[in-house]
Amino acid sequence: MSPLPIHPSKRLFDILFSLTVLIVLSPLIIFFLIAIIVEHVLRLRPFDPLFYSEERYSQGKTFTLLKFNIFKHDVVLGMRAREEFIYTKQLEQRGSVLMIGWVLKQIYLDELPQFLNILKGDMSVVGPRPVNKEVYEKLLNRGVIEKTLVRAGLTGNYQSYKDTVGKKSDDMDREYVAFCMANPWYKILLFDARIIARTLKVLLLARGI
Repeated sequence: MSPLPIHPSKRLFDILFSLTVLIVLSPLIIFFLIAIIVEHVLRLRPFDPLFYSEERYSQGKTFTLLKFNIFKHDVVLGMRAREEFIYTKQLEQRGSVLMIGWVLKQIYLDELPQFLNILKGDMSVVGPRPVNKEVYEKLLNRGVIEKTLVRAGLTGNYQSYKDTVGKKSDDMDREYVAFCMANPWYKILLFDARIIARTLKVLLLARGI
């Protein structure tokens, strides 16, 4: 099955929404960047990066996903030197998260730099969340192809129902893709708007996504 082309209206929405968020939250973004720098200095690692990057898949293609650097960079460098696969969840469980990183993670704002990915066209505001190579290949081996059909999103159908019993990622991605295939652009935008609204509720409850 061929990837679904993104409708110009959805692309326009992605650009306008991302620019609005980045402009409105620019003071907060600057504050977080300063906080990360301060923590780097206090850890005697002033030249550690401000952003964390990782190869992910969107609509079957690889791209470099951006996040605020919430991890202790020396730990990440050590894992890369040992050629270990980096699981961000494991880094969190090992206590390898910066103090400001812990705050950002709780309110999901470590993902803010992904609005730059959206502006570039690697991602959309709404779509299945991008995954790393290992997870992507496992999905394909199981016959799960939804992440190859539509552009990855900052949030998605599943993420907007965080911690809801009975909701499964693959099923929710499949539901979203099926909706996009069966409906005109304006209904897709309305569906996206509902997902964004539910996501905001999740963020206000500080559940993470």
